[in-house]
Amino acid sequence: MRVSPRPALGLAAYLAYLVAIVLVNLIGGVDYDEIADSARNVLLGIVVPVAVASALVAALATYFGWWREIMVERPAGRPWSLIVPGIFALGIVGGLFGVPFGDWATGTILLLALGTLLVGFGEELTTRGVLLVGMRARYREILVWLITSGLFALMHGLNIISGQAVGKTLVQVVFTFVIGSVLYASRRATGLLIVPMILHALWDFTLLTGQGPGAGTAQEATQGQAALIVAMYLAAAAAVVFLVRVVRKEKPEPPTP
Repeated sequence: MRVSPRPALGLAAYLAYLVAIVLVNLIGGVDYDEIADSARNVLLGIVVPVAVASALVAALATYFGWWREIMVERPAGRPWSLIVPGIFALGIVGGLFGVPFGDWATGTILLLALGTLLVGFGEELTTRGVLLVGMRARYREILVWLITSGLFALMHGLNIISGQAVGKTLVQVVFTFVIGSVLYASRRATGLLIVPMILHALWDFTLLTGQGPGAGTAQEATQGQAALIVAMYLAAAAAVVFLVRVVRKEKPEPPTP
């Protein structure tokens, strides 16, 4: 490591990501509820701002020299803990079967795939990557889970700036804390940040595309997405068991060289 991990550095990377997202989104001028309505909106509302913010955090991670600690750790718990990402992944597969791909323009669906892949990479790198490594330098793991999942949830409060209704945003923040906990447990269970990155990207892609073009981004889940929502709650229940039995009692060890 070039720079020793500290909570302040993790928070600095988190705030850098948020500021970059806000500034680039303001320049793009895309309303949140219209973000998936056209290829142009996806490009300006997702791809460009998230790419810029992710590149900024990646540059900070490189400067800090934290990539190994960000991406890999010793898996926690027993093999049963893999049920957390496993249930979530099965739900996503079920949700994808309900996506009306034929209703989407090819360019828009490809940009949505790219955009959600960037979101999965950028938000996980920021919260369950750089922020997590910084917090582990001072806090017990139970607090690392709460802090990273809480700030991950608050990150989505920025949707108010892009035009989402306050009430819907508050519901999203609470819901996102639950998802963040599942993604945190997925990282701990597998020892790999790439797992929550992929799950996060596929989750967002399925939600954004599930009702077809023109449906907005704050809609209720369709029947085709029921498997995704049910799986998220089942995975959350498994994550709670994992957190109570494993994470609250231990501090993760670094991976074996």
